[in-house]
Amino acid sequence: MNENVRLVTIGGGALLGIFDKSLEKVLEDIADDGKVPDAARTITLTIRVIPDKTRSMSLVECSSSEKFAPQIKSKGVLYHQLTDEGILTAETTDPYQQNLFGLEPPEEKINHVR
Repeated sequence: MNENVRLVTIGGGALLGIFDKSLEKVLEDIADDGKVPDAARTITLTIRVIPDKTRSMSLVECSSSEKFAPQIKSKGVLYHQLTDEGILTAETTDPYQQNLFGLEPPEEKINHVR
């Protein structure tokens, strides 16, 4: 084993800085309320050693990649209605539902498809 080369010495310590940036991204992902809270996050550190043709030296490339948690799924309902003109509409409130307590829900048309 070579005693002169350590993770902290490769690339002048670049791997430590690369890890720190990846960890910062992962911590931001953990703090995101829109992400699945208990999903695993992954940091992958990659060190590529590329020797020259004479095998007298090698280039070393350090990089990282992160895998984050998926977004929390949001579910809702769209109500469809075909107008007399043949246009399919989508609304977030049921147009056939009676209004409770005389309150008028806001009209939210989303999409028109012919």
